[in-house]
Amino acid sequence: MVDLPDRRSVVMLAAGMLASPALAQEGQTVRPSRVRHYVIAARDLEATCRQLYDLLEVEPTPKREGPEPTLAFGFRTRMIRVGTTLIEVVSPIREPHQLHSFFAERGGDGGFMVVMQTYDDDALLARRPPTATSWPSRSRTSGAST
Repeated sequence: MVDLPDRRSVVMLAAGMLASPALAQEGQTVRPSRVRHYVIAARDLEATCRQLYDLLEVEPTPKREGPEPTLAFGFRTRMIRVGTTLIEVVSPIREPHQLHSFFAERGGDGGFMVVMQTYDDDALLARRPPTATSWPSRSRTSGAST
């Protein structure tokens, strides 16, 4: 009988594969584009986070002190570290909010977006499929495009 890896090991392995480290090429460091984090939209933030903590067998990620900056935009958020990437759970706190439209269109909670990090936004944008209706913006945070 073959011993199968536990669920947490599989998730950590997958997260590590998606968020590869910097690569060394001919004496220089090349930082590849990577998935920075996944965003899940949920009507019940706390219940969804508890389910994810249990499913992924991870502990809650500590929050920074002070007010949540997203409150000004009408939603709350929690970050969950999984290996070298994150899962962000977002939930609206006011109506109307674009997340309510998402819930109505989708029929409930679900994957909302994937946030990429790149140090070569031109190369990432060149990979855009011709049929793409939405693609990365050139938002700059910490020297990277998302």
